[in-house]
Amino acid sequence: MLPELPAPALDVVARLFESHRSLLGDNLIGLYLTGSLVTGDFDPLASDVDLVAVLRDPVETLDLDALRTLQGTVANAFPEWAGRVEVVYVPVAVLRNEGDVVPRIAVISPGEPLHVKEAISAWRLNWWVLRRYGRPLIGPPSAELIPEIPPEQYLAEVRAHVLGWREWVAEMRERPAQGYVILTLCRALFSLRFGEQTSKLRASIWAEAEMPEWSELIREARRWREEHREVVVDADATYPQTVAFVKAVVDRVSASPE
Repeated sequence: MLPELPAPALDVVARLFESHRSLLGDNLIGLYLTGSLVTGDFDPLASDVDLVAVLRDPVETLDLDALRTLQGTVANAFPEWAGRVEVVYVPVAVLRNEGDVVPRIAVISPGEPLHVKEAISAWRLNWWVLRRYGRPLIGPPSAELIPEIPPEQYLAEVRAHVLGWREWVAEMRERPAQGYVILTLCRALFSLRFGEQTSKLRASIWAEAEMPEWSELIREARRWREEHREVVVDADATYPQTVAFVKAVVDRVSASPE
């Protein structure tokens, strides 16, 4: 039985659940909701649906063509969610950080087709969120699959993630992407201050008071995230402000004690 969900997301989550359970069979240990559907402030017009599929076997055993077909079928059935679904396929051995396992996962996310990649250390942020907040659609509680991640390790990864945006921002030229960067960094600052993760909305409201000189840009960023991807806007006009905000946050974190 699916957990209670906002009505706009219920049907697409139900289809994703049934499709993955049918396709993956015994390889599927668990399927978990993450993201704003579980951390709060889900926006049906702008938020993504985030899922993690925990696998018994390595990702090399996945039928990627069948998964692409599955995802294409879901996108055609629910066009309002096309490009707004992220699914991470991760072997349970990767979650458990078993020393002899190559940490390879498969991911489909907004703007990225399904592909296999190495789960570098930054993915521990995702595993921390999954362990703490993941809501099972099928399978055991996520905390039974993921060893506890010490708070200091979690905060170290948040800090490293912030510093990485100095380079990554160069790829975030579109207006909604700029909003994503700003709100993500607000959430990272919240995590570094309080040792917890909250929604981008709540973190951004907190950050407005914390950094009043950036409050107008932060408010704008919330609006940018709601802009439909097909709307034509002059993203170059706001990109320098976004870069300046990233630099300010990176400098702030770099100057703070670890």
